[in-house]
Amino acid sequence: MKRRIVAVSVALTLSTATAVTLPAHAATTTNHYRRLVANLEFNRGNVPAGSRWNPTDNSGDLPSSNPYASTMTTYPSGWGTPAQGYYHPERTMSVANGVLTIRALGTQGTEWGGSVLPIATDNKVGSRRYGRIEYRLRATGAAGHSFAAFEWPSDDNWVYEMDATEGFETPGTTVGGTYHYNGAAGQQGFTARQHQQMSNWHTFQINWWPGGQSVWIDRRYLEYDDTAAGHLAPTQIMRFLLQTNKAWNGTPANGSTGTVQLAYVKEWAYNN
Repeated sequence: MKRRIVAVSVALTLSTATAVTLPAHAATTTNHYRRLVANLEFNRGNVPAGSRWNPTDNSGDLPSSNPYASTMTTYPSGWGTPAQGYYHPERTMSVANGVLTIRALGTQGTEWGGSVLPIATDNKVGSRRYGRIEYRLRATGAAGHSFAAFEWPSDDNWVYEMDATEGFETPGTTVGGTYHYNGAAGQQGFTARQHQQMSNWHTFQINWWPGGQSVWIDRRYLEYDDTAAGHLAPTQIMRFLLQTNKAWNGTPANGSTGTVQLAYVKEWAYNN
């Protein structure tokens, strides 16, 4: 199982989105995303916090007693660092009334959080080159907590990264998105505030095709980047992750909470 090991939420300090012309590929009526390969919904019953969220090993597999064991994995308990936070799914994750909740906790100067990694039908970890991701979430919390939902290289070699959603969980916070095309060197294709209050539910979508990608929020086109813009288009095999973590520019107070709620994640493979 792969995981992101760098700080997130940098995008919130950078530029504001501006109107752009819809790229030809994104504007086409051709549907390049016809094969649904992951459909993570939380309709298999309620699962409170506890041992059923504690992975059985470092693969992130959930116990068979958890009804979502066949549709998602999560980072094992104890993974992480003081700078980024630690993952304790048995303390922070639950499902109730069709919604998964990650209730991250400020603890001993860092954060205890959780993560979601959907299982795909064509390969367990959902690794692929090109495709569409759609998910619906909301978030709120306190200073020092943050989260990200993004495409990350399956081999953990940080060259490309596509963040449709990354943000702090303080009340009233707006979310941002970033495309990194040479992450380790700090090179970014676009960075955009999305001007949406994260305490409300929003639907996000990443479309990725040979030569570029676009980001949508609530069916509204937000931003794109492709080779015509002078940046390298992502070519690595990647996978989708959702994770909470300690904010890069702050420390959560002991006992504080940052909450992310997820309604679903769907993924489609790319078709020519």
